[in-house]
Amino acid sequence: MNLKIKKVYINLLTPLFMIALIVIDRSIYPLVMFACAILHEAGHYAAMKMCGVEIYKIVFYPFIIYMDYNEKSLVNYKAEIITAVCGPLMNFLVIIILLAVSRFYSFFGLPLIVFGNFFIMMFNLMPVEGFDGGRILKAIVSLKFEYTFTVKICNIVSFIFIVILFLAGIYLFFITEFNISVLIIMIFVSISKAFAYIEKLYLIKR
Repeated sequence: MNLKIKKVYINLLTPLFMIALIVIDRSIYPLVMFACAILHEAGHYAAMKMCGVEIYKIVFYPFIIYMDYNEKSLVNYKAEIITAVCGPLMNFLVIIILLAVSRFYSFFGLPLIVFGNFFIMMFNLMPVEGFDGGRILKAIVSLKFEYTFTVKICNIVSFIFIVILFLAGIYLFFITEFNISVLIIMIFVSISKAFAYIEKLYLIKR
């Protein structure tokens, strides 16, 4: 169930999930990560607007912000790559600005914000279907090979990295002294990306 504000939808589980993670983690880490995710999607949004891409809706899930857009309005693979890259690029620019500011002025939470942006950037660059890295991989492979072969390659790479992602969540769970919020974030982000991709396929078929 979602709360609708024009084209923006907020999943009702989002605030509940955020509160639960803040209580479990006893820090502002979940809020910082969500803010970094908003910056990330702002980069995609700006790129799509510049490329003339029609955006149907923006959905706020816990730690995931999903944009449903008209893929047909992406005129070529170059536009696809540009819109996919601009999300991580936004996080990278924020990191550069913060590091530059830190040379003259430091404030509480600065290292956490830098880490949050770095994490969101690297996480989304993973070549997994539904992630920015997956979109970039598919666009690049499509330039050389037919669609069927491209899908097979992307599915294999996605599966490998999803397994790595899950194992990384378990590893971080132990090295952070059983901080379950890290593992929950890893699992939920993976599941949310999968459901967002399934919803996207359903809308296309419909």
